[in-house]
Amino acid sequence: MADETIASFFQKDHERLDRFFDEFQAVKACDAIGAREHFENFRRGLEQHMTWEEDILFPLFESKTDMKGSGPTQVMRWEHEQMRKLIKNLQEKIKGEALGDDDQEAALIESLARHNRKEESMLYPMVDRLITPEERQAVLRKIKISSETSTGGCCGMHHHEE
Repeated sequence: MADETIASFFQKDHERLDRFFDEFQAVKACDAIGAREHFENFRRGLEQHMTWEEDILFPLFESKTDMKGSGPTQVMRWEHEQMRKLIKNLQEKIKGEALGDDDQEAALIESLARHNRKEESMLYPMVDRLITPEERQAVLRKIKISSETSTGGCCGMHHHEE
């Protein structure tokens, strides 16, 4: 964790969430129980990820840039709300007989990919440039503490400690 940047931490988490969703899609045609478990891991993990950004990272960025209520974090929050709606719709279908919806899954994948590219190419590197190493460590500590205290833990988050 000592040398980890904000960008590397969050990019690894994007990859972890992508794996959960890929696992869901890989088994949904033949393993309903497994598909639901993988989707729930993805959903919980994505919600935790967005909460870290909204509660820890975005306020720090806004305090460093004086962009509270405007700028990239406002767009990111709006995109998070759109993704939450897509997830909720998919979750309802997955709880029922249908194990997903190819069109909604494609919309979610596209939305996530576009969102992640913005964060990885712009927001995270900006945060890394704006904060001190001590502030970076404080952010990563807050994330670690919140993942340990979140309901049910968070889907194997401890791999970031490597």
